[in-house]
Amino acid sequence: MIHERLLDDAKLAQDWAFSRVPNKLWGRDRIRQELMSRGISIDHIAEAIAQVYAEHPEEELALRAARKRWKLLLARDSLKARQRVGSYLQRQGFPFEMIVKALDGLKD
Repeated sequence: MIHERLLDDAKLAQDWAFSRVPNKLWGRDRIRQELMSRGISIDHIAEAIAQVYAEHPEEELALRAARKRWKLLLARDSLKARQRVGSYLQRQGFPFEMIVKALDGLKD
């Protein structure tokens, strides 16, 4: 079956990452976790992550996700809104340093 490419984990990982990252605005930690839960090997996951974030820079995705969430929270207290956006970005799988940069990129 593998010779027929019916069980191509590398292709599955790549396709799955490219379908989620630009649309759902997920960070590499979230992609890694989701693919690992599907039994994909670390090598295939690393390759898929490298490919998808080469085309869709993670820092730009973090900023887009922060701005999207920020718009939903504009009616709230600014500090509380920033905390909620930061928590959201963390759940989306972005690293702490990138979350801080994205939050700094928001304007009240």
